[in-house]
Amino acid sequence: MTRIPTTTTKKRPAYFTHFYITVEAVPLVTIEILSPEQGMNSLINRIYKKHFPASVKTAWLVEPTLQTITLLHPDRSRDVFSAGIATHSVTGLQIDLWAVFAG
Repeated sequence: MTRIPTTTTKKRPAYFTHFYITVEAVPLVTIEILSPEQGMNSLINRIYKKHFPASVKTAWLVEPTLQTITLLHPDRSRDVFSAGIATHSVTGLQIDLWAVFAG
C-alpha cells in the first residue's frame, strides 16, 4: 500500500461571504425571472440599484405566474408584454411570449 505524503502547511479558512464578483464587460440586457417565493419589490430594487448603475441598458423581468415580460429602463419607463413578440426598441432583441410560456 502506497501512502500519500501529507503536507505540513496549514489550510487557510475559506470566507465564502467575502467573494467579489468582477466583470470585464457589462451586458446590455439582463433577464430576471420572478420566482413564486420572491418579492417583486426586492427584485425591482436590485435592478434599479445594481443593474442600471452598472450601465445595463434594460432589464427584462419575466413573471411566469402572470405570463408577462416587462422591459424596465433606467429612466423608470417600462414596456409590458403579455402576448405576441416582445421587442426591445434599442437593441432589436425579440422574444416570442408563446414560446416562453408554452407548456
